[in-house]
Amino acid sequence: MKSSCSRALLLCGLFCVSCDSGPDDDASSGSETETDGLTGALDADSEADSAAEPGSPVLVAPQESASPGYPAWADHDLPDPFAIVASNGYNVFGTTCGLSRICYYQGATAKTYNAQLTQKPNPMPTAPPWVNTQDWALWAPSVVKVGSTYVMYFAGTSWANNNAKCIGLAKSFDGVDGPYQPEPKPLVCDSTYWNIDPSPVVSGGKRYLVWRSDDAAHVTGKIVAQEMNATGTGFVGSRVTLLTGAYAWEDDAANASKGLGPLENPSMHVFGGKHILVYSANNWKTANYAMGIATCSGPLGPCTKNATTQPWLNKSWTSPFIETTSTFVGAGGGELFENGDGKLYLVFHAYHSTGSTAGPRVPWVYRVALGFGYNLVQI
Repeated sequence: MKSSCSRALLLCGLFCVSCDSGPDDDASSGSETETDGLTGALDADSEADSAAEPGSPVLVAPQESASPGYPAWADHDLPDPFAIVASNGYNVFGTTCGLSRICYYQGATAKTYNAQLTQKPNPMPTAPPWVNTQDWALWAPSVVKVGSTYVMYFAGTSWANNNAKCIGLAKSFDGVDGPYQPEPKPLVCDSTYWNIDPSPVVSGGKRYLVWRSDDAAHVTGKIVAQEMNATGTGFVGSRVTLLTGAYAWEDDAANASKGLGPLENPSMHVFGGKHILVYSANNWKTANYAMGIATCSGPLGPCTKNATTQPWLNKSWTSPFIETTSTFVGAGGGELFENGDGKLYLVFHAYHSTGSTAGPRVPWVYRVALGFGYNLVQI
């Protein structure tokens, strides 16, 4: 049943939203299990358990709806958005845009989503010394607070490692807005294969990192995780594989012979007692780019894909777990976050079109409604 609201809210003048009515990759601890499909993702026993436990991840058709609210002039290029709420309000970081090494927007109001977001200066004024100056773009930054320090993770091209994509680290001692001082060497690097899309996880008082990591069997990526030290600046224990490509919607056909994928842009968040993992798959340059969702027993797995025969989110008008009249294709680069109101949100990018991917990758925000399964509800 559709509802209407008196006005559409533009998320901080930037985001596309609207209002509603109301190294060992084979470690056994990271093994992946699978379910039968999206709408029937959990078996009868699991559904019975979920019915008895509020907020349990049973996938069902959307039961909330909202009116659209997308002004076309709000098309801003902000790929791989990452949101964090701090004392200065609402902060959104993204892949290099224009001449800004890290794309950064900030708004004073953290909870209402209707304050104006303002683009801020590059929060990392000093280039990481390990990044190739001829290929200086930094990808998919993410930020976590450790004590009084903010730690940023990002991906870049390492000139000393055959121009492979590697994960770097930078610190800010003066607040979430920086300046971030990069470490002289990458945190994760392989001279043959890529490591990109880092995202921090806090679970049980410990810190972890999830990211896309390639190898000979998965040349376009799988999702891995590893425990970090207390400061979030190094690793302990072994790396584990959380997810690998397995389904047709995840695959860019050109790479099918060397591992289904790409699988990338992971984000894990602990909410309602659940370890929820979202990820992107297929080719980001096309309308086939899409997102999947999984639940994990812990930060190191095992993880069960809830989206199997079809993606969780791809096109606004075909994805069964979002009800919206906004128009987008190629949804991906998603990050889960909380903003202090006790609810879970997803920020992601997509092309604002009915099929063309010629324009910018625009950021969008929806609430994740666990009470109705993992449905996306306009805000």
